[in-house]
Amino acid sequence: LETAISVANPTAFAPKEMQDGGTSEVFIFLECRAESVEPNPDLQLLLYNMGAHDIVLRFLNLPVAVLPVPDDFGKRQVLIAAYRMLKALCSGFKVTQLALVPHIDKITSQIELQLISHDITPTGCLISILKDNPSACMQISDDLIRRFIRMAAESHAPRFIRFLRNITGPEEQPILRTQFFVIQGISENIDAQVFFDGEEGIKERDELIAKNDHINNPRGKLAYHIELIGLVARCTEGIAPGPEMVGRSLITLTDIMRHLNCSNLPLTLRANYLAFFDEAYLFAKRPLEKSNELIVLLNMFANRVENYVRDTLPSLDRDFDRFSPEGQLTEYVFGSLTT
Repeated sequence: LETAISVANPTAFAPKEMQDGGTSEVFIFLECRAESVEPNPDLQLLLYNMGAHDIVLRFLNLPVAVLPVPDDFGKRQVLIAAYRMLKALCSGFKVTQLALVPHIDKITSQIELQLISHDITPTGCLISILKDNPSACMQISDDLIRRFIRMAAESHAPRFIRFLRNITGPEEQPILRTQFFVIQGISENIDAQVFFDGEEGIKERDELIAKNDHINNPRGKLAYHIELIGLVARCTEGIAPGPEMVGRSLITLTDIMRHLNCSNLPLTLRANYLAFFDEAYLFAKRPLEKSNELIVLLNMFANRVENYVRDTLPSLDRDFDRFSPEGQLTEYVFGSLTT
């Protein structure tokens, strides 16, 4: 520290024993924001060779009650810090990821302890262990997949859906076995299916969208819905005839048409619906029969592309693409075409 820490009333932060003139043990946590959010592989390798992950794993054996109680506050903070450390040690670093795979069951068993902080949960740590690690994802059992689907159904927590999406493999290498287990499990658990179908469902979603609930409450029901549609789309990606048929039973062409005609959909949700339409209906292993719904959908897309070319493109500055970041360009064009 360049300067001493100073507070107006330091004794207010001390344990009661110290306030009364006695002695006690105090932990001070200093949080800082690093200039780079990318993990440092050199430091990760150094800590791996030092066995840092083994030391941190021992903290997971701290005994705490299932429900938070005052006496467990300190131990719970240590557990959360341990998960934060494990995530940092393995993020994007396959050596430590593989070293932590045997401990997945232990980490999963602590999800029920509600160790939730603004930046870390046991589920978030699991996602970091398995991210872009197909060999580890292949080891996830059907029982564990169904357990996460049950937890998603009970809590509608988006983090459980993100875990399920993560274990379907790297973005360009979907794992068919996991895709099928995940989408089949969702189709069998109606409580996990938050699709906002029907007039009442769309009305409820409209109210959440008007409140920007997916932004203001990223662990809420709308955020769960957005993640769920993305997961269903992911499960039908690639050559996946089985998941495609299950996906079509969950979200029909009529459903897609009804939802895409809603003008207030968040961009991510609209993109997820289009991705599902692409994978489950257009670029599918099983042929799609011609239907009125399909014709209406394709005409809708054609009209929007035509309107974009006719009305939007001529109004753009000639140097728009040169001076706009790629993400902004993608969002602008996609939004123009689909809203």
